[in-house]
Amino acid sequence: MEQMNRPERMKCLYCKNDLKEGVTTYTANRHGYHLTIDNLGAYVCSQCGEVLLDETAVNAIQRILIELDTRLKGLQKMAA
Repeated sequence: MEQMNRPERMKCLYCKNDLKEGVTTYTANRHGYHLTIDNLGAYVCSQCGEVLLDETAVNAIQRILIELDTRLKGLQKMAA
């Protein structure tokens, strides 16, 4: 996972416990499709399990979703 500029110890926004580097699964259900990304690098709370994604991961996911939305609209137009 690409390192964020962060303090030595990041804290969970909810329970204030330490966040540790780990992995998570991202799932999106939208506009007639389902997207699952496994083994996505993330910071995970060691107490409550809350997940924090870094800016690079969020930007990549947003680009993927925009591309999928665009392609799905094209397929729907072809089917009409």
